[in-house]
Amino acid sequence: MVKDTEKFISLCEICQTTKWTSQWMPGLLHQLPILDAPWTSIVMDFIGPFPKSLNSNYLWVIVCHLTSQVHLVPIKTTTNALEFAYEFLRNVVHFQSQLSQTETQSSHPNSGLNYITYLGSD
Repeated sequence: MVKDTEKFISLCEICQTTKWTSQWMPGLLHQLPILDAPWTSIVMDFIGPFPKSLNSNYLWVIVCHLTSQVHLVPIKTTTNALEFAYEFLRNVVHFQSQLSQTETQSSHPNSGLNYITYLGSD
C-alpha cells in the first residue's frame, strides 16, 4: 500500500506542483523608527584577520544608519570589552563631537563668541 501511494503521488501532477509549506507564516511588518539625529542607531561588524600592521590584525567597522558614515577602527584579536568601549569613545564619539563643534562654530556669523556651550540645548 505504501508503494502504491508513493507511485500515485510521484505521478500526480497536482501533487507535484502543490506542496505544503514547512515555514512559519510571516507576521506583520513593523515600520523602522525614523531617526532624528545621526549616530542614534549604529551597526557594527568585524573584518579580518589581516596581516599584522601597527599591532592590529582586525578592522572594527562602525556605520551610522542615518548618514551611512563609516568609521574603521584597527583592533587586535585579544581586545576586551573595556578596550572596545575606550576605542568607541576615542574614535567615534570624540570625532563626532569635534564635527558638531566645528559646524556650530563655523555656521554662526559672529565667530568671536564661543557657541560650543549651546550645542545640544534646544
